[in-house]
Amino acid sequence: MASGTFGRRNYLLAVQVAASLLLLAGAALLLRGASRAMVTDPGFDAPHLLGVIAWSNLSTTAPTAANQVRRAREIDARLRTVPGVVAVSGADRVPFSGHSISPFITDENRWVNGCVTMNVDRDYFATLGLRLVSGRTFTADETASAAPVVILTQSAARHLWPGRDPLGRSLHSPQRGPAGEPGTPYTVIGVIQDARFTLLSQVDDVDLFFPQAATAGWMVRTRGVPEAVIPSLYAALREVDPQLESQSAVWTMEKGPMRVQRIQAEVPANIASLLGGIALALAAVGITGVVSYGVARRTREFGIRLALGAQKRDVVALVLRQTLRPVAWGAAVGLSGAVAASVLLARLVLSAEMPDFTYGAGAFPVATFAGALGVLLAVIALAAWLPARRAAKVDPVVALRAE
Repeated sequence: MASGTFGRRNYLLAVQVAASLLLLAGAALLLRGASRAMVTDPGFDAPHLLGVIAWSNLSTTAPTAANQVRRAREIDARLRTVPGVVAVSGADRVPFSGHSISPFITDENRWVNGCVTMNVDRDYFATLGLRLVSGRTFTADETASAAPVVILTQSAARHLWPGRDPLGRSLHSPQRGPAGEPGTPYTVIGVIQDARFTLLSQVDDVDLFFPQAATAGWMVRTRGVPEAVIPSLYAALREVDPQLESQSAVWTMEKGPMRVQRIQAEVPANIASLLGGIALALAAVGITGVVSYGVARRTREFGIRLALGAQKRDVVALVLRQTLRPVAWGAAVGLSGAVAASVLLARLVLSAEMPDFTYGAGAFPVATFAGALGVLLAVIALAAWLPARRAAKVDPVVALRAE
């Protein structure tokens, strides 16, 4: 019966260690991701950028397409006159503030899903500070007429035409209509550097930029602190149309969309850290209790060992050795579970809609898991050493008389 009880205690101890290590490793992985989120560079000049969204005002006050283009140009021109503004560009959305995904077919008849599409004007790349890698940007005529041309990122070029020059190639949307007419073919005219537009945690596989003049959003780059320009931007919108001020939103990139992205990484990391801390505390209490119970049941044995000449360090080593055996099994299982969980977490990032909470830490960050294992083993060693030390102080005479 005693042997069975000892076996069950070891089993429970191993399970507790495995669960604690799994939670600690997960917390460490998410904390590393949150710390990486704080320093991740989106790839454009975020510290000097503001986003301006006019919501649905253009479609209500300028119902026709021609009037919407005229109103967008009027807003664009007025924003450029605000003191402190260096550049302005129109876009149908601000980075990290929503996205549109569509499938496209290349001129080699390759179907590509999950393409992120954005409609922008000719100044968009210069305003964000994005470097043109090859080709050219949109002309004023192409923007005004929404010409069938497209600019893509370096990652998109590698994804769509691996190992080939994308300039001059084309892609189109899938066939539509009852007759299955193919979509409009768009010719690639330029390639820009990679940047993060949908999620701060990763670069999209395929980002496609199409020319468009009538947009309900603008990117504004300032010379100094962007917050100082916000009141003047609202005043400029009010001068164009009194309704625009109340139906528009202006925010800085770093304290607006990028801050939201970072909070999305911080929240799960904080929750996981709380759970990991609780698991660590419970593991320490549980191990101390199990070892203390075992020491109390073996008081006479320890007394006999000491009476026969055993050293105190021998008793401490015996208790620690028998305690750390199930700990080793539990640590192995917990570490295997942590690796499996991290691999699963990495593979869940399958599209632009799935954030990577590890921010590129990878499926098996050795240093992170080693740190979590080291913290757990240190706590376990301390929790086991305290009752083991008490066992070594047993008075043989008292222990024998107690029996």
